[in-house]
Amino acid sequence: MTTRGGHTLAMMMVLLTLTGIYSTILFSYVTSAPKFAHSLLCKREAVYLAESGIVRAEAFLNENISWSNEEYHEELPEYGSIDLICRDWGGYKRVISRGYRKRDSSVVKAFITRNVPTTFDTSIVLTGTIGGLVIDFNTRIENKVVLNNGSVRRGKYKEPIAGSEEWTITRESDTLPFEVDELDSWLIECRKQSQSTSGHSLLTGTLTGEMEVADTVIHSGNLTVTSGEFRNKKIICHGTFTVGKGAILDLCEVYAEKIRCEGGVTTNSLFWGEKGVEISEGKHDSQFFSGQNISATGGSFSSQSFFLCRFLPTDTTEQYGIQFGKESSFAGTVISIIDSSDGIVQRPAIQLDSTVTIRGHLITNGDISIKDNVIMGSLWARSLVAEEDGVIYKNWLFRTSILANKETLAFPLIGSKPIELHRSLLP
Repeated sequence: MTTRGGHTLAMMMVLLTLTGIYSTILFSYVTSAPKFAHSLLCKREAVYLAESGIVRAEAFLNENISWSNEEYHEELPEYGSIDLICRDWGGYKRVISRGYRKRDSSVVKAFITRNVPTTFDTSIVLTGTIGGLVIDFNTRIENKVVLNNGSVRRGKYKEPIAGSEEWTITRESDTLPFEVDELDSWLIECRKQSQSTSGHSLLTGTLTGEMEVADTVIHSGNLTVTSGEFRNKKIICHGTFTVGKGAILDLCEVYAEKIRCEGGVTTNSLFWGEKGVEISEGKHDSQFFSGQNISATGGSFSSQSFFLCRFLPTDTTEQYGIQFGKESSFAGTVISIIDSSDGIVQRPAIQLDSTVTIRGHLITNGDISIKDNVIMGSLWARSLVAEEDGVIYKNWLFRTSILANKETLAFPLIGSKPIELHRSLLP
């Protein structure tokens, strides 16, 4: 009997102990659950604040498309605050927004581009005084044509194409659809960065994924990235910078005398080649700027790609402008600006070899060489040039289609209103 009573007492003590433990856990959970829920709410509200910072940046850019700010701060009484950085990233804006809610914070990063201006709702705008446009029987134009004078004719017929008056506009147009000064700040900043001496000196001429690299590096000679992923790096190369087949560059700035892309992947990056850019392979969703020439003979490009070249031809300039090699393709915006060159025989500012496909817009104050091409977008040029059977033709189109582009393309932050800003979030 005593043994049975002792066993019962022990069981009771175990049950009471377990009940006490469970009660403590339950009490702890009941008291901590509101705190945990409040913490989650604050974290979520910090995200909302950071996202609202991106919206604020877009509002400022809608008012002034050139707006930048390195230290914008806004207090929201009894709620939180926002810190905002908006800076030029080539022709786009890079925005970093940090939202604060009590002890929690969150960061949202984005690229800001704009819609294609309505200026480019046409297929062709020719600003030069050479009259008219002649198209062969294998050429197709979907949108309107703007000419300084004259009409659109078919082949060697002297009369305008029947009904062409409905899609032909005769007017005097500016040599460029925006002020050149709008581009100068981007190019000046690139040159300034390329001359910077602030950064970690890189002794080797080869970068691989196994190497630890500082956020900003400077190299005094040629530099090749053969492999590995590099993100958020600024590279200043006083020579030729080469992107190899195994390289991945994301959110990088590269300033060099020359740029060569022989493969690899570049995304959201900015490249400056003072004396030229050569792209033969690789996948690219980046911006390429030059003070002399850009050549793309291969590779693939996404719609955020942007080529910008501004140059002054001289008697000794071997190559200038922007060239696309045979059977190459490109998506994005191309701007080639030729400065005054009195007495210099000018070559086309944009050269398209045969069977090139462009999804986007070609813009220049010079000439475009075009034949046997497909353009899904528009052309803005002084005149069009084509060589057929050894003869140079001005304002003739041979076997070329200029079609409307129905996809959403990124466009640099220049041009006329109305402006519709586009954002792409960054990791």
